[in-house]
Amino acid sequence: MKMKYSKKYCGHSNRIFAIKFDPINSNILVSGGWDNTVWIYDLREKGPVGGIFGPHISGESLDIRRDTSTILTGSYREENVLELWDIRNLKKFREIDWDGQNSSEYIEKSDENIN
Repeated sequence: MKMKYSKKYCGHSNRIFAIKFDPINSNILVSGGWDNTVWIYDLREKGPVGGIFGPHISGESLDIRRDTSTILTGSYREENVLELWDIRNLKKFREIDWDGQNSSEYIEKSDENIN
């Protein structure tokens, strides 16, 4: 997938916490940080080729699915913590329910079953 460069994108305005390369196309990468944006870069171009506003990334909570059209973001906020985005049209298509407290209890119980 080759994306067209647009001069309307300027890049991050605050700390970057996560960067992931597309697993199929090593020219494409996405980055996310404290500025509530995820930027998509094509290394063959001069700057971002697309952006998503919303996710507040403050850790390594960013990934690209092997289908190369889906981005997973994990945001540091109360609601809409996990979201799936379509990289082709830069739109969110799914929110994944996440209740941190109950989720950690589930993980602990799962760990007990493994031992």
